[in-house]
Amino acid sequence: MSPYFSDKLKVVSFLAIIMVLYMHAGYPEDTGVDMTIPMFVRNCIPETFGYCAVPMFYAISGYLFFQNVESIGNVFRKMKKRVRTVLVPFVIAAVLFPLFFVVLEHIPGASAYINSKSYTEMFVTQPLWDILVALFYNCGNGFPCAFHLWFLADLIVVIFLSPLIFYLRKYAKSWSVGVMVLLFFLLPNVKFIYALYWFVTGSVVLDKLDRIPRSIVLLMFAAFVGMAVFRQVGNVRYWDFHRIAEHTLGVFSMWCIYDYLISKDFRLKNSAALSLACQFTFFLYLYHEPVFNIIVKVIPMVLGKNWFGYTMSFLVSPFVFAPIGICVGIFLRRYAGGIYRILVGGR
Repeated sequence: MSPYFSDKLKVVSFLAIIMVLYMHAGYPEDTGVDMTIPMFVRNCIPETFGYCAVPMFYAISGYLFFQNVESIGNVFRKMKKRVRTVLVPFVIAAVLFPLFFVVLEHIPGASAYINSKSYTEMFVTQPLWDILVALFYNCGNGFPCAFHLWFLADLIVVIFLSPLIFYLRKYAKSWSVGVMVLLFFLLPNVKFIYALYWFVTGSVVLDKLDRIPRSIVLLMFAAFVGMAVFRQVGNVRYWDFHRIAEHTLGVFSMWCIYDYLISKDFRLKNSAALSLACQFTFFLYLYHEPVFNIIVKVIPMVLGKNWFGYTMSFLVSPFVFAPIGICVGIFLRRYAGGIYRILVGGR
């Protein structure tokens, strides 16, 4: 892997986590004010570009997993490594999330800043098995208690299937992407199929996308925006082909556009601020909730609970939280390095 490509993976991952923050920067259900402008802004950013963040993460994960994998033994070694780098951070983050709420539930007045049922009640009254299912798989809404960790939960399942993926890639080669598309349509209700599609697709094509001519990339990007606008303006519900086509056009075109915007001579190490930020991408993803949700609520209290306050809260909250999260990460890494390495899987 060239230094440029390695830096690209890091920068794109950091930009993707900013998009994830925008996806989670929602509005209260009943604000009592005209939300036309705030909803328009939300529809322009996370509802369009933000939806490409998760498939981008899966594609990058698939590429990195199968890089330099030549045998099934390599696959098992990668799986063993992912126990430390993926499974352990997932378990810790999944447990810390509800515990954070348990603490807040016992602080007078704190409930106004959180969106949750009573986790104290859940831990006290529910059977152990139900608690484990809620923590790590489904708390009743299709997501773990830490809702943002559904990405890692599905990724863990896909990594468990990686020996099968290895043989699929070995014998079907580039046709394995077509097999994934077929599975996507045949098994649309299987929770991890979407992750599987992007994991395999990223492992096969991510380092080959720079061969696409610029004119085709621009057409792909225009088609992606057009499909997203049609979905918004037409108020249509995603159907399977629309979803997979829109996300594929978005991920592929934005991945390639990076190469047109960034010089081949660019080195991340020469940009101190960006280089530092990219070191905490995984930390921001794992632990942005529920603190980020609190920041989203506090900003309108300062700027006013009106269309302007809600719009500005949406626009600036990711850039308010990210420096705070990075500073916390720096503090932990410096003064509690061992704990920090466990929290992020040694990253």
